[in-house]
Amino acid sequence: MTKSGGCGRCCVMPTDRVAFVLVPGFSLLALSAGVEPLRVANAVRGDRLFDWMLVSETPGPVVSSSDVPMHAEPLSAATDTTIVAVCGGNRSHLGDAPLLKPWLRAAARRGAMVGAFSDASYLVAAAGLYDDVPSTIHWHCLDSYRERFPWLDIRATLFELHERRFSSAGGTASLDLMLTLLQIRHGSDLATAVASTFIHEQIRAAGSGQLSGYFLLQHHSRQLAEAVRLMEHHVETPLPVAD
Repeated sequence: MTKSGGCGRCCVMPTDRVAFVLVPGFSLLALSAGVEPLRVANAVRGDRLFDWMLVSETPGPVVSSSDVPMHAEPLSAATDTTIVAVCGGNRSHLGDAPLLKPWLRAAARRGAMVGAFSDASYLVAAAGLYDDVPSTIHWHCLDSYRERFPWLDIRATLFELHERRFSSAGGTASLDLMLTLLQIRHGSDLATAVASTFIHEQIRAAGSGQLSGYFLLQHHSRQLAEAVRLMEHHVETPLPVAD
């Protein structure tokens, strides 16, 4: 059993049961960034803080965006999960998910924390689970996501984490999301130990932007990107335009 050191007495923390829902074309990086922190947290603490399983609306081998299949159990196998993470990829916006959406709503009704990695935000939003909280998605989908769900509070952040909902932009943002969840559930010491295992020097905050203007502009114009970098480093004492 797990003991929490922050309550002034011996507290028993139940094992979190996590269901990673694989959507065809899901991102292996986002999935790995979600699963591996749980594995390492168990190893560091020497206890079973987390159990997890892979499930899908289409059980059996589910093919990732890199054509690597992963075996998933049916949704019905994930009973009494406390956390549900829908793992998407570059085709998530194409899926209707007739079985997944009501299943997600049922999980939310029984109190599970429900959210999405990468482009799976489309599916969680379609289930109506982001109506009352901010959400995010990978930057290349932001415009389309806003167009499809104009009533939502959509932000261009790395991840959003609220009491019972979360979303991440995918990729390494899923790692920062899970490390932050570890901080909340089991304290900063454990989260820092897990982060150091991945040589992840800083756990980025939820409100952080996905990409800097400098990074994006490099693909279009190095001169313009350098100008933006200089302006960002001289906000307090602006440089003359000629410089």
